[in-house]
Amino acid sequence: MIRSSIYSILLFGCLSLSQILVAQTKTDICDYQAFVDKGSSAADKEARFDRYLKLIGVVQELGNYRQDFIAEGNLINLFPTAYYHTTYSEMLDIISNKFNHPIEKMQQMLAFYDAYKANRVAYDNNSSTVETHWKDHFDKAASFLSNKVNFSCTGIASTLKTSIIAHVQYDLPRAIRYAKQQQFDPTVSEQALKAEFYATDAIFASTNKKTKKDISSVRACAAWWQSVGEAVFADFIPIYPNDATVVKWRKEAWAKGMGNAPISLAPQPETNHQVLLNLGKKRCKSNQPTQPSKSEAVTLFLLDVSGSMGKPAPGSNQLKIKAAANAGLRTVKNIQQQMQPKDVGVMVFAGGCGKNPGNIQVYISNKLNESIAFFEQNIATGGGTPLPQAIEQAQRVMEDHKRINNFTNGTVVVLSDGASTCGAIRPAQVYAYQANQAADYPSWLRFHTVGFDIPAGSAAERDLQYLAASTGGKYFSAKNDYELTRAFQKVTQSFVAIPVDDQSPTAQSLAAKGTEAFVDEQYPNALSYWTDYHENFPADQAGLYNLAQAQEANERYRSAIESYQKYMDQLEDFDQLKKIEAKIKLLKEDYKNFLEYQKKVLASDLAYLEDYYNRLFDQNNLNLALEFKGFNKEKSGYYGELPDILELDQAWLVRESKAVSRGLNKVYKSLEKIKDIKKDSERFVTDAIAKLGQPVMSLRKLVQRIEEEKIVFPE
Repeated sequence: MIRSSIYSILLFGCLSLSQILVAQTKTDICDYQAFVDKGSSAADKEARFDRYLKLIGVVQELGNYRQDFIAEGNLINLFPTAYYHTTYSEMLDIISNKFNHPIEKMQQMLAFYDAYKANRVAYDNNSSTVETHWKDHFDKAASFLSNKVNFSCTGIASTLKTSIIAHVQYDLPRAIRYAKQQQFDPTVSEQALKAEFYATDAIFASTNKKTKKDISSVRACAAWWQSVGEAVFADFIPIYPNDATVVKWRKEAWAKGMGNAPISLAPQPETNHQVLLNLGKKRCKSNQPTQPSKSEAVTLFLLDVSGSMGKPAPGSNQLKIKAAANAGLRTVKNIQQQMQPKDVGVMVFAGGCGKNPGNIQVYISNKLNESIAFFEQNIATGGGTPLPQAIEQAQRVMEDHKRINNFTNGTVVVLSDGASTCGAIRPAQVYAYQANQAADYPSWLRFHTVGFDIPAGSAAERDLQYLAASTGGKYFSAKNDYELTRAFQKVTQSFVAIPVDDQSPTAQSLAAKGTEAFVDEQYPNALSYWTDYHENFPADQAGLYNLAQAQEANERYRSAIESYQKYMDQLEDFDQLKKIEAKIKLLKEDYKNFLEYQKKVLASDLAYLEDYYNRLFDQNNLNLALEFKGFNKEKSGYYGELPDILELDQAWLVRESKAVSRGLNKVYKSLEKIKDIKKDSERFVTDAIAKLGQPVMSLRKLVQRIEEEKIVFPE
């Protein structure tokens, strides 16, 4: 009786393994969007996207082994060659919606691949961690010369048998157990999973044919000679396990994996899935804008509509509130164009200082056209600025919305043009940026703040800076309509790392960390990782682009401009060139405005110090002593980093900035020794007067020098 080929048997054993790719079919495996969109919830869609892209990464890795097999004929790459064709076909079935529980299916496939990959890497590196069942196979593969014709292909059959045993009898049980423990939907029954585990027969013929063709192409064994071996020798040569044997092994593997009995193997191996995800994204790069990686994020614009917002905006005949509405309108339309899956809300506030201020309107929707309509309506202004109460109510609104919609990340964008009329936000000991890490804000909620036409260094600005710092957000100063729009654009901007080219372990590790930092919006960490990446792999253009993004996210405008320009020099795509050129133009304007703002900060700091110093002589500043102490602590660090912040390395700037930093630090350390300033006020005043003179003079000199040098963006 004619038996199915040994390759079919292998493929049957591997079937529930991994994925699909390669241009051997009219269906492109990157056409996964419809499959992702079929998810029943945001979490379901994100899981589909995540697992599927990782499996494309698996196919990429298997494809590399296959190419090596075709080029060299090394039989250690024969198993991943068959594995490649099988998983490619099975992934096509997945995006064709042939499975009722595709996420569970893909998790099994990833677990199966992890077991092979971990052992293969260990073997290639001569590691002692290779498990016995795979070492037996690898040694068998290394002992056979693939380019020599052998009787009835028994050498190839023998090599494949050891891989079937390693995979089916050893890897499958624990991988099935592991996938069960990680089950995405715990309500899916074992019977339903089992049916999909065995639903593989339909792909045997095509994958068998493709594997035979690959074997023949390297003269390992002609296709007809393979068929002879299968037909004639399968009944009595042990190296040809028949279909019934493999089916029996798979059933045993399923029962063992799904049962509660101990599995006498090492723990389930795990590999770096971020590497797989990066490979998948690189293969399907053009599909990335629609990924649901930021699913169910909510952005709430909290707009001050107090009486002062009814006044003309600086340099314009337009009212401030109209400028704010227009900036919000442009931002929401930009979100809509990018198809970012976000709910957008608008909340306006003004009125008195009660628990529920008088003028509060709230609107949140995932229908962006409706949010746009809210911005387009005329919003009345009038009343005070109950900022603390509005912030508290905005948090309640977001928490209520989260309970109903279970979104992942919440962002509140606060815009105000003046000081709160209902109490300060900062504690007494805080000047501006000393974040209160114990502040009562949930970890998923972040406040970005925008001061519109607020003087640099004012109490109103410092309240907004403190709120942003306490929640991991950012503060932006805007003096006109353009800067207001740019501020809104920045707080809603997402930075997505593009897959890097270098596949070395070091490169992939750094890339994975940098990518994760972008997703988590931990931009200082992202800058550190992508800086390291570029220093180690300077020829990788993808790494350079990701570094530019990290520099932009951290307001390192000059560095970002230089990195984007270097990246642009290597581009040939005309549309992409235009996009980078437009970005550079915006960043140049941002840098110019950033430098102007920092000059105002320095002038404000000098005015604050001079005023405090002069009033110390009549002991008229004791009520602000704690804030003054906080100023010295915060600003000693700021001036120590000022050349880096400005991205300017003139020797005089470094020298004078350090002098200010040292002086402020001495003041802080002196005041830190006074345990109770009110009880020991005389000592406080004496110490402050004695030590404050030097940093005041140093800062005065620094401000004067900056004006003389006319610091601008260096073209």
